[in-house]
Amino acid sequence: MNTEIINIVNDIISVIEGTSVSEKATVKEEADTFRHKFSPDIIDELFRFAKIHQYEDRDTFKESWADWVADSEEMILQETERLRDNNYNGDILVKMFKSTKYYFCHKSMTTKPPATRKTYDGSDRELLDSMDTYILTVAYKLPPKLGFIQFCEMYAKNVGDAKVKKMFKNRHFRIVREHAK
Repeated sequence: MNTEIINIVNDIISVIEGTSVSEKATVKEEADTFRHKFSPDIIDELFRFAKIHQYEDRDTFKESWADWVADSEEMILQETERLRDNNYNGDILVKMFKSTKYYFCHKSMTTKPPATRKTYDGSDRELLDSMDTYILTVAYKLPPKLGFIQFCEMYAKNVGDAKVKKMFKNRHFRIVREHAK
């Protein structure tokens, strides 16, 4: 009985959508491609063209573009065929022009070295334990600012030490949040 109902519902849905269940089964289930990238050869050529004509005004750039398109017709046709096979529906020359004019012209030729990461400066375990004990016993109900000032007075720490202040406030927040659950 349940399979009959499911079949009837599927038939109704297929009539509403205009396709049969058997047609839906034959359709490939592929994820749509939302970003169609150029091949590396085309990217190199577009980048080279962009750097040569980078400082031209728009009209001169368009004239140079038209000349380049005429000279590179075979390569453009191969790329067009490749992108069409990947289900790209837009105008490929427009895509190439926009990429060249607005991306490759402004892209730097030098690569930046990766940012070096700061070394982790661990804290003294005794200091962390004393903070935890103080927060749990005295400063639990106090605002972190007042708790930190009292902690510094009690343990003879410098109130202006930003590292200790940040550690205290983070630990205070974590302990209060953890015990509120």
